[in-house]
Amino acid sequence: MGIPNILLYFFIGKVNTLLYADRNIHIITILDAVLGIIFAVIKVIIINLGGTIEFVLISQIVSPIIRIVILFIYVKKKYNYIDFKAKPDNSYISKRWSALVHQFVGMITNHTDVILLGVFSTLSMVSVYSVYNYIYSNISNVLQTSLLSAPQASFGKWYQSDSKEKFNTRFAAFELFIFF
Repeated sequence: MGIPNILLYFFIGKVNTLLYADRNIHIITILDAVLGIIFAVIKVIIINLGGTIEFVLISQIVSPIIRIVILFIYVKKKYNYIDFKAKPDNSYISKRWSALVHQFVGMITNHTDVILLGVFSTLSMVSVYSVYNYIYSNISNVLQTSLLSAPQASFGKWYQSDSKEKFNTRFAAFELFIFF
């Protein structure tokens, strides 16, 4: 799981951000669904043919590579006016280190339980806990994606085009909905 996610983060983070900002996140969702089905079938075939776990894991690494290639081709065609080799203006992201620290703190907060169980409990207990936690984390991810992530592109557009007062009213209503 680690290597595919690292590949995705380093190679297509800017592509995901561009598609998200342009309200084309459905492209990523459809691509992930199609590739997920294709590689699930490939894994079943590998297992049924007597393939080892190494081959199954290699197929898991190939999926993000194909995703990267397809997304880059799509973005190069759709956004051919963007120069991806241009030097970035980092003044717009002056708080990037704060965001990085926030991500690390979130990672520590979300995974401390498994680490502590691994140190102070048996591996069978950690295994049972991980199965239940897997179900909970998937439900949580679905809710976060649909309730929290979906409106973000709209807020960016509203912030850019509407008056600040109108934006603040909408954001306050969203914030009230999320916290209650």
